[in-house]
Amino acid sequence: MDENRIENAAPVIGTVDALAAYVELPLLAPVLSEEQIHAGLAVAREFALAAVCVRPCDVDVAVRGLSQSRVKVAAAVSYPDGSSTTSVKLYEARDALRRGARELDVVVNLGMMYSRQFVRVESELQQLAALCRESEAKLKAVFEFPVLNHELRIIACKLARRTGVDYVVNSTGRVRQENFDAELQLALDRRFGLFEVKAAGVAETAEAVLGLVAKGVRRVVLRRPEIVLEEFGKQLEAAAPPPELTTGA
Repeated sequence: MDENRIENAAPVIGTVDALAAYVELPLLAPVLSEEQIHAGLAVAREFALAAVCVRPCDVDVAVRGLSQSRVKVAAAVSYPDGSSTTSVKLYEARDALRRGARELDVVVNLGMMYSRQFVRVESELQQLAALCRESEAKLKAVFEFPVLNHELRIIACKLARRTGVDYVVNSTGRVRQENFDAELQLALDRRFGLFEVKAAGVAETAEAVLGLVAKGVRRVVLRRPEIVLEEFGKQLEAAAPPPELTTGA
């Protein structure tokens, strides 16, 4: 990550494709059937989403289903609570990368954070980040901000910066978020890190997604992206100026 990166102005999103490039589809529910996985991959291909995050057992299917598309395959590691040992996380990460995943969403051990075992958390993230760099993949650290206090959120961001994490993710989306805006703004605060931010647990409307992108969020998790993107397309059509009338000579 380039620490001398210049902050750019908020991007102008003028097409459905441009908005889709910020959207990530999660396919992580334990009851998802293979048919539902394929349906989700079809949506991702149709709208050219940024990525699809899948269960480890679905990486092969996702890589095949998204071949020759720009959609990245992300694999969840130690989902949903991050309680696997470091060696197990590393094995799971290597396996996902070997199968073709180009991004890893690793859930950080909350118990270690609350126990203030920050050296262990840092060591784990460093090893995972090194593994991703070797495979030219991206590491996304999921810290579950809703259950961390303000101090621990700040420490989480500093750990992410020191270890070379590519993205900080505010939540798995499984925990109710009481202070979503404040938690997200902390992750976006460049005093704590120069990583990108992925937002989960957001309101699924075009307005909400556009607002997050304007604030600097790079990825937005949507469970029904097709609805939001179709809504945005209708908004663009409604806002377009009417075609000019032409008269014959």
